[in-house]
Amino acid sequence: MKSAQTRSWKGRTFEERAAQRRDQLVDAAVELIGTAGVSAVTLRAICGEAGLSLRFFYESFGDFDQLIVAAYDTALARLREAIESAPAGSVDARAQLHAAFDAAAELVETDPRVGRILFREPFAHDALRGHAVATVPLFFLGVLSSAFHGLELPTDLQVSAASGALINLFLNWTEGMLGTDRARFVDHCTDVALRLLW
Repeated sequence: MKSAQTRSWKGRTFEERAAQRRDQLVDAAVELIGTAGVSAVTLRAICGEAGLSLRFFYESFGDFDQLIVAAYDTALARLREAIESAPAGSVDARAQLHAAFDAAAELVETDPRVGRILFREPFAHDALRGHAVATVPLFFLGVLSSAFHGLELPTDLQVSAASGALINLFLNWTEGMLGTDRARFVDHCTDVALRLLW
């Protein structure tokens, strides 16, 4: 006799349905946190947005913080995808950085939710802040190592300084404090990164 976890329903296994429900919850969290902010979002609101009951939330997550972190990681994955799909075609460090920052800026222009989750919301939530502090330098170093073959990678201190400065720049830009000229903003980010990294 098959267990509840191995039986299929409408051609999908329990694991497949559970994974889909988890994705629904994460997508709902990205939408609500990215538009209203983490402090304005409740677990019930996220479940309502996802069209799922609280029972299904606890199937995927131990608590609210785990879902918030998953939403952050989803936004970060979208940023990585945008950067990795940016045109390469040059071994020049400045050109590579410029292309990466332009791809990042285009993403947060077209999907402001990503910018808010990555650059603003970590200041509003303890678990998110701790996760971002641990994650962003590694993310930044991963981008550098995949983009700049043959160049000596910067030190941990340089990466920490550069990632902190760039997060602040992107936060101020997405908040409208640095104007709307994307080309000028990307040029400045590139100059700052080069000064801090090499």
